Amino acid sequence: MTSFLNTFLFLFVIFSQYLYKILFELKEKFKAILKLIRPINAVVTFVSVIVAAIICASGEILWIPVLLASFAAVFTLAAGNLINDIFDIEIDKVNRPDRQIPSGKITYKEAFLKRIPLAGNVVVAFLTGLVFIYGGVAIGNPVAAVIPALFAFLINLIREVVKDMQDVEGDKKSGIKTFPIKFGFQKSKVLILLLTISLILYTLYPFLFRIYKIEYFIVVMLIVNPLLVYCLKILFSVHSEESLIKISNLLKLNMIFGLIAIVLG
Repeated sequence: MTSFLNTFLFLFVIFSQYLYKILFELKEKFKAILKLIRPINAVVTFVSVIVAAIICASGEILWIPVLLASFAAVFTLAAGNLINDIFDIEIDKVNRPDRQIPSGKITYKEAFLKRIPLAGNVVVAFLTGLVFIYGGVAIGNPVAAVIPALFAFLINLIREVVKDMQDVEGDKKSGIKTFPIKFGFQKSKVLILLLTISLILYTLYPFLFRIYKIEYFIVVMLIVNPLLVYCLKILFSVHSEESLIKISNLLKLNMIFGLIAIVLG
């Protein structure tokens, strides 16, 4: 009996260790997949569709179509991120080796099955703005979503150029001719300056033409535009990878403040 019990305990320990190893690997794989789809971006996309629906609504909101549209947008974003990561794997080995595919945490088969060429900064920014139009379509009033869509387009286009400045080393090794590689950092900074000035001027339009109320103007003038100016200050005073990362994160945060301003307005 004692011999049987010892054998049973031994097998139980071995099985437990094996089961723990499997569960741990599944947990790490799940975490890697979650990071791959950019959870913060997914949340921002989900909220953006809902915000667009609220802005465009002229009466009672039918929430089921809006929520379904929000989930559809998140899944589309996730698929786009997966395709982008697969396409950029050689670049990310240099620029972002900690990402899920270059680091080996996720394989090609686990990420996506299709490879398509990168469309460009303008298309990425356009698709980001299109999320708001999509929210307007879900509520049956896409015209009212044009203002937040254009805001999202401009601020994301600025961020895309900043990210290209950050990724110059990897892009060069992969033979990709981005704007910073072809025209240099100084002209890239000038481009960002012009785009930022255009965005600041555009933020005044909804208030000056009485499309949005004073609450919008207050948030824009106290938070959104000062943050844009602060990003320019960092861009032209310090040049380092850390400063570009900081600008990119601030722009992402500023988009949220912009949405808050629009909702309040």
